[in-house]
Amino acid sequence: MKGFFSVALALAIIALLLFVNVSSERNATILRETKSTLIEAESANMQRTVLENNTDRIIFEMLLAQALIKNFNSDLAKSAINKRLELYLKGKATLSSPIEEKEISEKNLNYNSSVMIVYLKGVTYAEYSFTGGNLRNMLVRKRFGENFGVEFLIPAGYTMRVAK
Repeated sequence: MKGFFSVALALAIIALLLFVNVSSERNATILRETKSTLIEAESANMQRTVLENNTDRIIFEMLLAQALIKNFNSDLAKSAINKRLELYLKGKATLSSPIEEKEISEKNLNYNSSVMIVYLKGVTYAEYSFTGGNLRNMLVRKRFGENFGVEFLIPAGYTMRVAK
């Protein structure tokens, strides 16, 4: 009888150790997958931040340049800004609405944005607005990753202002 309990106890301990080992291996796999997903999400977040910062910088610098040269022709200023945006965003983002997706182009950006440059009391005030078109439903978009919701957006209503 004593030998039977010893063998049963030894088998129970071995079964418990195997269960702990399998659980530990499963947890390690889940941890590796989670770390991998987090690294992907952080990379996507960095790419989104770079797109946002560069887009803001391009619009700011081009708007400031138009204000400094006192280019009061809004259409020419808008075309200059949107041409530069097209060069940067083409292939990186699309112009999207709930029902369609278009390639980024100067023409599409011109249709969906406006520029105002005014000189008043010694100050040049310039403003770039992404209007989103007549229905305000167009936006510049780039989605990152499949398992998480990181995306770059220039939404309808985006505005950059400069006073010089």
